[in-house]
Amino acid sequence: HYIYQSAVSDTIQLRGRIRLYGGFDGSESDLAQRHPAQRTILDGRDSGLNNRVYHVLRGASQTLIDGFDVREGLAIGAAADERGAGLLLDSHDQVVVRNCHFVDNTAAALAAAIAIQRSHALIVQSRFVNNDTTLANSGAGAIAIDDNASATIGSSEFHGNQSQLVGGALIVSGANSSLVVHRSQFAQNTANSFSGAIHSEPNTQLLVSNSSFSRNQAEQGGALYINSPHSATLENTEFDANTGTFGGAIYAFGGPVALD
Repeated sequence: HYIYQSAVSDTIQLRGRIRLYGGFDGSESDLAQRHPAQRTILDGRDSGLNNRVYHVLRGASQTLIDGFDVREGLAIGAAADERGAGLLLDSHDQVVVRNCHFVDNTAAALAAAIAIQRSHALIVQSRFVNNDTTLANSGAGAIAIDDNASATIGSSEFHGNQSQLVGGALIVSGANSSLVVHRSQFAQNTANSFSGAIHSEPNTQLLVSNSSFSRNQAEQGGALYINSPHSATLENTEFDANTGTFGGAIYAFGGPVALD
């Protein structure tokens, strides 16, 4: 399904307390008949592939998104329209993203795939591939958690996401923001300056467990850059072949980091 119809502001506006399922070919009569290999594509372009919308999806409270490929959003507007090209959460939204792929989304400022601001997201069994914020001097190639926001990410994959400045895959920033990551893989994500995979700003909370980081790259903190956290904990997590001039795997300062 092509999202762009007549304007860059075209989007799918989610509604509260709605469950949105993809993965059907049209022959099913029951949710249980979905096939995992059947992908429903939400493409931010028009049918001629000439134009792209700012946001493929915009969130709402208590919403589930399950079984979609979200691709080709282009958030290059102003304010909120320069972040969250795949999915924008900015109004105290609470969203569950499950079994979704975010691919080839681009943002001018922050969070090419999902921007989470003053909201909460649970993201499971999903993939984030080749999303980028290389158009501007900002960050979070895939996801940004900012301004009293939180995210829990489980059993997901981040591959080949890029950032011009910080957080090739993820950024958590703003007081009272938190990020929990478990059983996830980060590979070949890059940032030109800080944190090839995950960037943690001051006074945030970060927990990473049972995850792996391989071949991520940045000038400082090839995989992780942790700056003055409220708390930061890494449990049973592997780092392999990440590269950085300072801190090939982890660059941390200004606060305690617990390693287990």
